[in-house]
Amino acid sequence: MSWLQREAAEEQPPGQLWVHDLGGAGPSWRVQGVFELLANSPLGRWRWQLGEARSPALSLLEGRRRSAQLLVLVDEPSAGYTALMGVLQAAALLGNEPLAFLLDLSEDVARKMGAHIQTQAAALGLDHVHTVWVGEMEACAQQLGRTLLQMTGLRAAFLSGPLRLQVQAVLPGAGLAVRGELLQGSVAPGERVRLLPSGQVLVVRAVIGVGNSMPLCGDVVTLDLEGDAEVEPGDLISAANDPVESEDEFQVRLICDGRQTLSETADWQLCLGPAQRLRRVHVQELRADEQDPGRGLLARLRLDAPVAFEPSPALGPLRMFSLHEAASGRSVAAGMLVSPCRAASNIHRQAVSIDKQARAALKGQQPCVLWFTGLSGAGKSTIANLVEQRLHALGQHTYLLDGDNVRHGLNRDLGFSDAARAENIRRVAEVAKLMVDAGLIVLTAFISPFRAERDLARHLLAEGEFVEVFVDAPLAVAEQRDVKGLYRKARRGELKGFTGIDAPYEAPEHPELRLDTSRGTADMAADAVVALLLARGMLGAGDAATAASASAARAAFAPVLHAPAAQAPQPRV
Repeated sequence: MSWLQREAAEEQPPGQLWVHDLGGAGPSWRVQGVFELLANSPLGRWRWQLGEARSPALSLLEGRRRSAQLLVLVDEPSAGYTALMGVLQAAALLGNEPLAFLLDLSEDVARKMGAHIQTQAAALGLDHVHTVWVGEMEACAQQLGRTLLQMTGLRAAFLSGPLRLQVQAVLPGAGLAVRGELLQGSVAPGERVRLLPSGQVLVVRAVIGVGNSMPLCGDVVTLDLEGDAEVEPGDLISAANDPVESEDEFQVRLICDGRQTLSETADWQLCLGPAQRLRRVHVQELRADEQDPGRGLLARLRLDAPVAFEPSPALGPLRMFSLHEAASGRSVAAGMLVSPCRAASNIHRQAVSIDKQARAALKGQQPCVLWFTGLSGAGKSTIANLVEQRLHALGQHTYLLDGDNVRHGLNRDLGFSDAARAENIRRVAEVAKLMVDAGLIVLTAFISPFRAERDLARHLLAEGEFVEVFVDAPLAVAEQRDVKGLYRKARRGELKGFTGIDAPYEAPEHPELRLDTSRGTADMAADAVVALLLARGMLGAGDAATAASASAARAAFAPVLHAPAAQAPQPRV
């Protein structure tokens, strides 16, 4: 069977070379000359990129995350053996990845340093460490080119495994064509492949860009696929009958910039694999590795959407990530996904034909979650119940998840510790997400005291689908109402861990709606919520009189209604 080389197909993209400068002064004119020769060499047309000045582990992790070959430039005779050991330890963290040292030194110094590097590499169990001396530029370019090809060729060992192709770009034009790096296995026209994490299965119409030869691991190829599907850079294409599992929560290993302190309460974004898209991530259980302190920190990460994961050496680039400050976008740490937190295995996402948009269109509404949060006695359940009545009158399809009701069934096994409260909200958020996928408008009435858990619920949903309603009543007012007698029990010490008394409540910083129920009635508040949905175009055409009444109530409730546009929640990334 032949593989196509169409006239419209681009030539094989150049090899990527990530350079970590151990000295920090930048490549000399001789090294730059070697790189220029490599850029036009038949040994790979290599394009080099100089990593930021940072710790070796952060730099090499970033380079491998970008699917580049790793090169360490040593151009100072005074480069300490401690610094070289740091580089080799970083390579060990990467899992015995191929690594080359380019020695821009005198021949005698380079020979001694090369011998030392090989000795230390062997002690760490690193089998694929190479050293190249910068002597005469053309000879050096030839030797370095052959070394890089040898490093690339090590991936051919993965050829016999099932197909694993990492998507780098979705090409414009008619049909669906994706370019990606072949990490494992092989692919041919007529074969069925599975897109991950969506789970959709398509047929390969053609493999473009490899001439008449079979594509090998490390090749960048273009797949022309039959049909239409959602795919983006960073996704994985696997054999249809041997897919990779998709996960959204992992145990990870982190290497932090020495100048940065990580915090679980900070807002973080993660860049996974070669894709440059930042995604929201929650950092939990951050701790030192007591067994091996030199290998960084351990943590638990929860992503905003599932990603393909497999503990195969071939998928190393897809397991690398960088951690960024959400506010500045600055990269402060790098890491590797170690293992999923899911207890079960061999679970794969099943693609379905009827999606959320189709279900919502049938109901004539925009599905969303109205998340009512506030102290006990603030009026959450009362207002949510009234809102559902009004939405029902408008012909909307709804469901109300109430905190007490859910604890009678789904969450009957949970108590009121911080961990149990977090799990309570996680389960409710997942149920609400399923109901939104069914096309419903979901109302949830929960104290949900922790901001992190509410943020987790927000980021399970698409942008605009999470409407946080802060039912704000001062503690004194809520305690005065005390319709269930819970505050009295808490004051007497009969009820431990009660929110507002001996357990914290973290008020929303930028809710879509804030209702001060100490200054307005529950009916007015409910009408204000409905009016907000109408103003956003989230409801279908219902009873005009009810809609007009809601708008009028919103205007009447304006003095105690707070939804400042300037403080709207940040868009989902």
